[in-house]
Amino acid sequence: MKPIVYLVHGFNVKDDGEKTIKALTSYFERDGYDVRCFDYRWVGLGRVRLCNKNLAYAFAHLARPDSVAVGHSNGCAIIHHAAHFGAPFREVIYINPALNRKAELAPQVHQAHVWHSRSDHTVWTASWMPWHTWGRMGAVGYKGDNKRYINYNKEEDYEISSSKHSDVFYPGKVGYFGPKIVECIGE
Repeated sequence: MKPIVYLVHGFNVKDDGEKTIKALTSYFERDGYDVRCFDYRWVGLGRVRLCNKNLAYAFAHLARPDSVAVGHSNGCAIIHHAAHFGAPFREVIYINPALNRKAELAPQVHQAHVWHSRSDHTVWTASWMPWHTWGRMGAVGYKGDNKRYINYNKEEDYEISSSKHSDVFYPGKVGYFGPKIVECIGE
């Protein structure tokens, strides 16, 4: 039986992730995964700093063992915190993560897949937020020594280029990248 896949959207989303992370739902379901969404509603920039860890704590207590968490932007920060709060994720998939480029994985996470693009100016800007977990990982990939991380440069290494913060979810690109993101599980 395939694990549960949790999808977690970014912070400035008013459609519960319908036009971003939820665009991957059919690709995971087609491959036999039980897809669930951790929807934390719209959170503005000011509340991100106050709410992220509380949201992550709640998510950590909802997550099922051996699950896979897939996030976009701030959703990756929530997943990352949830894992450190003990969420039993087997793998995580970070799509243009708003995370520090050397963010350390929680010990129970076997694999982390980082889909990044050099031209993601949103995470470059987010990296300037002081005293916050946000960083440039979505633009540069993971830059530490942890072998559990795998980087995927979606701007330069694929036939179709994804260079913006959320364009991997656009109708013309999600059909190409969606199956590739699903296939990275268990690599």
